[in-house]
Amino acid sequence: MESMSLVDWLVLVPLIPAFPFLITWWLPWERWLPWQEMTESFLGPYLLYAAFAAWYFNFGGWYVLLMIMAGTGVSVYAIVKHGSQKEKRPAQSEPPNEHEPS
Repeated sequence: MESMSLVDWLVLVPLIPAFPFLITWWLPWERWLPWQEMTESFLGPYLLYAAFAAWYFNFGGWYVLLMIMAGTGVSVYAIVKHGSQKEKRPAQSEPPNEHEPS
């Protein structure tokens, strides 16, 4: 068994926060997981990074492809959602010009 190199650890360390989610997501008493606070703008790139890490550690091609598709889909959804929120904002009225006579 080979030991992990420094590059291997650098690829693996950002995935450590995902381990509690992967291990306990199905347990009914695990309500401490902040599902509502996980935004799509964070989750999409994180899934894409997980796909890179899966490719780096030679996981099966289907796992990598599935994570790429999920990460891309969530990222596109976040972009569309963010863009539609900007369109729905009310137009801000300009402050009155102090130099114009009333």
